[in-house]
Amino acid sequence: MVGPRGLDATLVDTPDADASEVIEDVPPDMPRFDVIDVTRDGGMDADVADASDADVLTCATLAFDVPTVDVPADALVRPDAAADASLPAAPALQVEASLASTGFTCFALTSAQGRCVGDNNLGQLGDNTTTQRTRPVPVGNLFGAQQLVAGDAFACAALDNGTVRCWGANSFGQLGDNSTSDHRTAQPVTGITAAAQVAAGQNHVCALLRDGTVQCWGRNQEGQVGTGSTAMMPQLTPTAVTGLTGARQVDLGSNFSCALLGDGTVRCWGAGAFGQIGDGFTTARTLPTQVRNLACAIRVSAGVSHACALRSDGSVVCWGSGTFGQLGNGAMGMSTQPVAVTGLTRAVDVSAGASHTCAVLGDGTVQCWGANTDGQLGDGTTTASPVPVTVQGLTGAVRVAAGGRHTCALIVDGSVRCWGSNAQGQLGDDTTMNRRTAVSVVF
Repeated sequence: MVGPRGLDATLVDTPDADASEVIEDVPPDMPRFDVIDVTRDGGMDADVADASDADVLTCATLAFDVPTVDVPADALVRPDAAADASLPAAPALQVEASLASTGFTCFALTSAQGRCVGDNNLGQLGDNTTTQRTRPVPVGNLFGAQQLVAGDAFACAALDNGTVRCWGANSFGQLGDNSTSDHRTAQPVTGITAAAQVAAGQNHVCALLRDGTVQCWGRNQEGQVGTGSTAMMPQLTPTAVTGLTGARQVDLGSNFSCALLGDGTVRCWGAGAFGQIGDGFTTARTLPTQVRNLACAIRVSAGVSHACALRSDGSVVCWGSGTFGQLGNGAMGMSTQPVAVTGLTRAVDVSAGASHTCAVLGDGTVQCWGANTDGQLGDGTTTASPVPVTVQGLTGAVRVAAGGRHTCALIVDGSVRCWGSNAQGQLGDDTTMNRRTAVSVVF
């Protein structure tokens, strides 16, 4: 998930605060789903500490500013519903790249509108068609969007009123409307009224509620819904993740889920064959399981079969599949627990894609590592790298979204730039040409 303006890395010293209290203390101009930061003063290195000791650790805070989108206050206006289809272009607040190999991309705009671009074979762009698009189009029946997320062939949005709407493919019940019928425009998820954030996996979805609990729905064959069991039949409506409280952020991989807790630890559940649970094993888990040797986390991001966490000192650790170097530790192999990304410091955001990973640094540049068959690392080549390389010609980035084989960055002025695979038009530059360096999205 790539968040909009308002992520403040001075952060609040709330090591013992109840998650619901922290969420409710957010300034009114900060989108709720971006409330994920927990740090404590001090400088103890927690890399060698077990996560079970997190409650006695002190975590170093970022010693530099985090860039944010510079959007005038008068641009943050909820549109009139009747004008939805003819809105002028507006700066973006958030971008999400689908992990699917046939990709699409979605954006939340300052106008509280959602737009999507790219593959549309199952209605995942939400424009009431199945026509592929090379420029972003408005999602129908969607008003007050604060955050959009993209699954395999569907998408969802968290709205400013606490509800969630989804559209696209629904064969696994991932739209959460108690059916398996596809929808080409946004439809409400059953029973969700207090969502702070939403996240999408390959065919399942989870919503973080304002009280710090998480509810999930959709495919559950690997236990990714978090109910303590697996099922061939999908979960058609939201159900609570068993035993999970105090969550501050949630992100989903292909068939697994991860949640960041208020104490700076991370819990994951679902498929585990590649070590993506992070508990030192390759076993699937049907209940939230603590990631080993990880404390002081302030953001978690899940890819297809690996995950990464941004720590409060600006370092990044990753775990799971590393076949293409997506763990960033200089190797091309799996790790069942977190390993440090080589040479990466001063990071302010991280995003795990299908087989690559990217991070925004405090100076507004972006570094990526892993697979690069379509130029998704943005360094002007198609050569994979097991260590971070710099995206060429890109400055002013505030957030990054790594997808299946493409990547996008939100820029400080509210524009978006993308690179990598573009066969379905997912880069939004009104072409279908792959790009090895960043190009501007044409809104």
